[in-house]
Amino acid sequence: MSPRRPLPALVGGGLVAAFLIAVDLVGALLSFLSFFRPDDGFALGLLSQLGHDVVIGLGVFLVLWLLSPITATTKIGSVLIAGALAAAGGAILAVVFDIFGAIAFARQMSGSLYDLIDLGLQPLQLVTSAIRSALYLLPLTVLAAVLVREWLRSRTAVDAPKEPVAAV
Repeated sequence: MSPRRPLPALVGGGLVAAFLIAVDLVGALLSFLSFFRPDDGFALGLLSQLGHDVVIGLGVFLVLWLLSPITATTKIGSVLIAGALAAAGGAILAVVFDIFGAIAFARQMSGSLYDLIDLGLQPLQLVTSAIRSALYLLPLTVLAAVLVREWLRSRTAVDAPKEPVAAV
């Protein structure tokens, strides 16, 4: 069994979260440059999206750390599978985050957590949302997994030759 070190998984999850946050911030900047007049809802939506990106990064981290750790000796096929599992983990955690967000919104609207309010959550919609997010994240998480493996491989010590190389 491979060792479960958190640093490589943290690097992989951090890469995914940083990329998603950068994309969202560039999108917000382009909105400002296109003479879009943001209101308070825009700022709250952007903060919610940035939180969503961090949750996806956390899901990627947890999968790469606990479920499918990557080491310098991990074969490329296993790395690709780990990246795909990380995409699924990030998507599933994002859906869970959305469910808790809907519950918090319903509580805010009703004033009580126990009131029966239609949250607008359809099980089929949650599943398709998770699948769509996983497919959207797949290239990014596979790239992050491969980059983590290559980073770990570059950090491994290379043994020096026992005999000096003869000059030609």
